[in-house]
Amino acid sequence: MATTSSSASFSIIFKERIQNMSENLDDKEIMEYAKNIIKEIKEENKKAKKEATENTKKKVAKKTKKDVEVDEDGNEKPKKLNKYQQFLKDNQKRIKEENPELTNTERFSKLAEEWNEYKKTIKEDEETNNVTETTDTEAEVLNDTEEKEEIVEEKKEKKNKKKH
Repeated sequence: MATTSSSASFSIIFKERIQNMSENLDDKEIMEYAKNIIKEIKEENKKAKKEATENTKKKVAKKTKKDVEVDEDGNEKPKKLNKYQQFLKDNQKRIKEENPELTNTERFSKLAEEWNEYKKTIKEDEETNNVTETTDTEAEVLNDTEEKEEIVEEKKEKKNKKKH
């Protein structure tokens, strides 16, 4: 029969405390003494578990919030969108207008496919140095979806020309 760590520690504590028992006790007093030891150990274990749980809760509660940027009026500034989020924001409306029959899941799948195409073209351009290093900042600055699409198409054409 396998013992758990708590039962092993329980038995060790019990053995230590039972050794302190007086030798002048009769059978009934021995049983009472053993019962009291067991009761004390259980109460101590309960108390230790409760403290451990409280300590864990305190640690979770102590997690600090990240510093939030605040504007001049004390209002929280919105977080800056990453490139993927900006791409989704810029292209969601267009995809919905072009394909009104698509569900939200299908629409996001299509956006993800377009993002992957867009991302590949950016990477390829960076690797071949055909486009200046400002490509990323230009892509962030461009808010007009049509201009982004034109850039993607131009990059695809350059890629195809290189292959042939």
